Amino acid sequence: MSHEPATHGQPTWAGHRSGEDFNVVVVCRANHCRSPLMEFLLRQQIELRSLNWTVTSAGTEARPGQRVHPFAAEILAEREIPTHGWVSRALTPSVLDGADLVLTASEDQRQLVESLDAYLVGRTFPLLQFAYLARSVHSARRLAAAELGPWLIQESYRRRKRLENLPVGQRDLEDPMGRSMNRFRRCAQLISDAYADVLASGPPVRWG
Repeated sequence: MSHEPATHGQPTWAGHRSGEDFNVVVVCRANHCRSPLMEFLLRQQIELRSLNWTVTSAGTEARPGQRVHPFAAEILAEREIPTHGWVSRALTPSVLDGADLVLTASEDQRQLVESLDAYLVGRTFPLLQFAYLARSVHSARRLAAAELGPWLIQESYRRRKRLENLPVGQRDLEDPMGRSMNRFRRCAQLISDAYADVLASGPPVRWG
């Protein structure tokens, strides 16, 4: 998918064509703790809901080739999510090429993403802020897999001023690096809760 510059800071919703995969890139600082959790937990939801989404991750200051942090890997293993073979990578313009939505761990990472690719202005949100906006929108019907992603971006962009009401301390996903396992578990739970809000209007979970 080719990128076209956003016009006057407005996102171009028509950039995603029906039938294509909806490409999500998740970003944190080191691509070692938060964004691997964000990536694998979203992938799990994609499979459970049969969404036509793909998800990858990167870090603004990542050292390429690192494995998932042991605490994060343990938490994912408890959820029967294997991480074997996964390694970190640095955020570059080429990583962002083809992205329909970018979810970051923090506000400063959102700003960096948008500075790398003007197309992603209005398509990039800190995860907790995106979830907060998603809680304020409700579709009158369950949206099909191909509809959910573009609809979320459009509705969240339209309601972005609501973020002024979100307490500053709840806008970023705290980095658990160097902290206890309990901090990692809290981080993973915040991510899972955020995805529950983001995906609520889409296809239901299919078990079995």
